[in-house]
Amino acid sequence: MSHCAQTKKLFTQKLFRELRVSLVRAKNLVAKDRGGTSDPFVRVWSRGVMHETQVKTKTLAPEWNESFTWDLRGAGSDDSVVELIVYDHDKGSFYGSSAEYLGSVSLSVSSLEAHAGKERWYPLIFDAKHQKKEEPITGAILLKFDFVEMTQEEVAAMQTKEMKDGHRLQLTVLAGKNLMAADRGGTSDPYVRLRLGDSKEALKTKVIKKNLNPEWNETFDLKLERLHESLTIECFDYDLMGSDDSLGKSRIRLKGCKMSFELFVHYGICTF
Repeated sequence: MSHCAQTKKLFTQKLFRELRVSLVRAKNLVAKDRGGTSDPFVRVWSRGVMHETQVKTKTLAPEWNESFTWDLRGAGSDDSVVELIVYDHDKGSFYGSSAEYLGSVSLSVSSLEAHAGKERWYPLIFDAKHQKKEEPITGAILLKFDFVEMTQEEVAAMQTKEMKDGHRLQLTVLAGKNLMAADRGGTSDPYVRLRLGDSKEALKTKVIKKNLNPEWNETFDLKLERLHESLTIECFDYDLMGSDDSLGKSRIRLKGCKMSFELFVHYGICTF
């Protein structure tokens, strides 16, 4: 085979592979709240990346109809696991939000191909790594898995279109721990501010009152005009009177980050 023929064969091989997980709905969930209901949401983990659904209030049979994708290129993709953890969302008046475990499902990517493209119910089970105290788990979640494959030629065409249209950055601020106490009583009211490059515009998370270990779990979408931009992530203590106090910041250089059709950055704010 000539060099040109080998190159053409490589270029038309299926090199890009993506997994799309669709969360349709759930049924018969455990009631955690007064009144016999829950406020369920789902966190979906695979290959070190987490996505989170919206919270559905006061229901044991929520409907999400949300889809998330993962790039399966690279070593170990066939050994990857998709884990879905269902929680009841609780929001306190003074101590921010928390989540109670409602059950989970763990599936190997290699086992999903047999059911690809079809909706299927998966029973929720108890997993001790998510909650130490074992409690009865009920209910099931309706899921659909799809695999998308593209050739290098198709990927190149898509990336060319991206360069014209601009890239999208999806960033999830998960949680903080051991933050500095800036208020009397040994606490802070933390929130996170996100700023791209030298832009005057910034995005902010909600304020979590009186908490040094806050959980935000908020996702933001930003359009990248230039790939060489940097992202500044800064944590503040909110003050009703006067200016907010900085609790520390970090800057991420986006140049050189792995870009596919979307750049997913999941960044948990920790001790600075």
